[in-house]
Amino acid sequence: MGLAYSPLALMVLRESSIDNQGAATSALSLTDSLGTAIGTGLTGALVAASLRSTGEPVSGLAVGFVVGSAIGLGGLALTGRLRPRPPPTARPAGATPVP
Repeated sequence: MGLAYSPLALMVLRESSIDNQGAATSALSLTDSLGTAIGTGLTGALVAASLRSTGEPVSGLAVGFVVGSAIGLGGLALTGRLRPRPPPTARPAGATPVP
């Protein structure tokens, strides 16, 4: 997760306008926190159900892993629209950007 967070934050900032960068980064922080809490809670419930029914946590962990992988692959498929932008063209010294 630590390897993916910085590029994700950079992509969010790159894709949002300057006026919306605060809202975009707060939405990123919220989804990061909610994803961690919901994923941990769901997997914990699956492990508890597996322990109760079979006495072993393996099947609950396997289902939790499959659900997490499916969500990750779904997110990867949805981000196909995010392509790298070409680098900005160099401006002559003293030139002002056009808004």
